[in-house]
Amino acid sequence: MDIENDIPEITIGYYPFRGKAQICRLLCEYLRIPFQDKQFTPDQWNQYKENTNNKWIIKDLPFLQHGDFIVTGTGAIIHYIIEYACRTDLVGKTIDDKLKMDTIRSHCNLN
Repeated sequence: MDIENDIPEITIGYYPFRGKAQICRLLCEYLRIPFQDKQFTPDQWNQYKENTNNKWIIKDLPFLQHGDFIVTGTGAIIHYIIEYACRTDLVGKTIDDKLKMDTIRSHCNLN
């Protein structure tokens, strides 16, 4: 499913390596959701945190920003992307499938 170009574009912020944000980037690619990959050095991140608004619940990396909406943490970002793409089938259709996905997710270092 192609997601229409939505203004504003999703931004994923993280350091300039794969790490915790890579699964979020790959999910956007898989779902054909355009996104901006905003990369920070540690000094740039500290400065960015100081200069951003207080709408953030937790100022942390990775983060996803979509307009005024901001979420941090790999698991929460994945959940947002899946909901945004209307692809809840990716987490299972039946309770058994959903529980299997939760089991797999609990064994992955997503946060």
